[in-house]
Amino acid sequence: MRRKQHFFIWLFILLVVFLFANLFTPLSSRIESSVFSFLSPIQKVMVNASNGLLKNMEILQNVKEIREEVEYLRKENRKLSARLAELDGIKEENRALREALNIDFEDEINLVFSEVVGRDFSNYRVIIRHKGKAEEGSAVLTPEGVFAGVVLESYENFSKIELAIKPENSFKVKIQGEDSPVGTTKGTGENTLLLDLLPKDKEIKRGDNIVTLPQREKIPGNLFVGRVLEVHKSDVEAFFTADIWQGINYRYLDYLFIVEK
Repeated sequence: MRRKQHFFIWLFILLVVFLFANLFTPLSSRIESSVFSFLSPIQKVMVNASNGLLKNMEILQNVKEIREEVEYLRKENRKLSARLAELDGIKEENRALREALNIDFEDEINLVFSEVVGRDFSNYRVIIRHKGKAEEGSAVLTPEGVFAGVVLESYENFSKIELAIKPENSFKVKIQGEDSPVGTTKGTGENTLLLDLLPKDKEIKRGDNIVTLPQREKIPGNLFVGRVLEVHKSDVEAFFTADIWQGINYRYLDYLFIVEK
């Protein structure tokens, strides 16, 4: 009886040892393989989801950086646009100055650059901005060297200009290249001037250049006023008249030059 008990005891011990050995060697490998086989799809899904989340987070981070970069580029673009506009203005000023410097003046004068900043055509006036203070009564020229009017009122860095086309304005003039006066220009309110008090015995024709005579102490001679467009002759009038074309569109003047003797 005891032999049978000992036999079963030893059989039980051997079975436990066998199971224990297989649990941590071949059997454990199978279990691990089964576990891995079961968990592998789940792990793959979790890894893909994690990668997707990381990518979305990276995209969001990139979107923020891209927005900041776009805003920076917009600011730089605005600065560049402003600088280009400034350079265009400087280029136009230089062009105007070059044109004005090519004028042949009778007297030694200085030209003060100014920018038109306001217009009052009901009173035939414009407002200009310049450095310093201009002398009232000084002549004003377009960049092409055409006599446009005189300084009516002057303040520090600003002046009011009364245009030559104002009907009440008149200036003594002559034919370019001659010494004696030929008459007086009068404003018409349009883009032309009227040459009045033209002597009948004075030879004048279409295309003749009309320039200023020295007058009012501030207006030098030989400033280009315009070109004779048409001469009006009359047998009953004591004097002839003529239309003077200036070639100026006063509504689009951007720059003027103040003449300083």
